[in-house]
Amino acid sequence: MKKYTLLLAMCIAIGFYGCKKDIGSVSSGELVGKWHQTKLNLHETIGSTVVHDTTFMEDSFTSADFYQFSAGKTATISKSGNFGFGGKIIVLNADVLFDWVTNYTYSVADSTVSFKVTDVPAQFAINSNGEPYNESQDIVLLDANNLVLRYTYTNMAPGPNAVTPTLVTTRYFTRAR
Repeated sequence: MKKYTLLLAMCIAIGFYGCKKDIGSVSSGELVGKWHQTKLNLHETIGSTVVHDTTFMEDSFTSADFYQFSAGKTATISKSGNFGFGGKIIVLNADVLFDWVTNYTYSVADSTVSFKVTDVPAQFAINSNGEPYNESQDIVLLDANNLVLRYTYTNMAPGPNAVTPTLVTTRYFTRAR
């Protein structure tokens, strides 16, 4: 009987150590470097109903799709186009070039990275709620070579009786060599 008890205890211990742990607290130093985007998932729901679910794979991205974090807590986010449920849109318009490369300051608290835009003209730095266009993304995965960030947009529909969709963007990156 002792053998079975010991075996059961060992199995339970292995189960605890084998389970994937939460990301926990992340330091900004772990983010420092250039991260190339390799995948993007856009997932929209209204209540529990999935409205859209679109994934862009590695061939949708170019060398212009990256997040770069510096040790001085500044970040550059670059993209080669706008990604939406209808596909990737590339529009070259000199008036909106800031949309392709944007500079930020960033901070990290627990497993969230917060971005504050630093170079977008003031008239474009306000979202539809009249607030600064800053955002925070949850770090889902961070290791030596991989970074996964997730952001949940809510309250995208104006008005008190509007149906409120939720959009979750999940971005996948690999560290530049």
